[in-house]
Amino acid sequence: MNHPLLFLSPRRQLFWLSLMTTLSLLMTSGQLWANMRLINNHAPAGILSFEFAGTLANARLMIHSWDYIAKLQAAFCLGVDFLNLVMYSTAFSIACLYIARMSLKNSLLSQVGIAIAWLQWIAALFDGVENISLMALLSDSNYEWLPPLAYAMAAAKFAFVGLALLYLFTGFFNLWWQIRTDT
Repeated sequence: MNHPLLFLSPRRQLFWLSLMTTLSLLMTSGQLWANMRLINNHAPAGILSFEFAGTLANARLMIHSWDYIAKLQAAFCLGVDFLNLVMYSTAFSIACLYIARMSLKNSLLSQVGIAIAWLQWIAALFDGVENISLMALLSDSNYEWLPPLAYAMAAAKFAFVGLALLYLFTGFFNLWWQIRTDT
């Protein structure tokens, strides 16, 4: 299996990983700041609650619990997320590829890492569909299928990102163990 970012040297992978991670963390910080105003009894986790509303009634309840400024901040969160999805998915892809490269060539861990790297871009695609669905809901769309779609896309996105985190933890532990036992 191959991946377009495998052509980068390990040094360039680390550079792009650092850049994408830094940009993603900055954007996530802005989203967390804007999300604070969205937290209330109807949306206990703010925008995350909105992502997992599941029904039009729940989504409407959350939207109506937000004042005008909170709705603007929800739109800001979603807008920044459109940029952030490129950053976090590329950062996770590169991190998985880096671990795959450091693992033995053609090993199972290496092949799994390449596959999970691809999944991060699919997670970004799901995140984009989720964001479009949520923006439509914020714009007073009454389509009943939007909240379940956003829910499914968010669940798949988080599953793929969680898989990357599990792979990275396993890969770093494996590399640490190789270094530890080789000396």
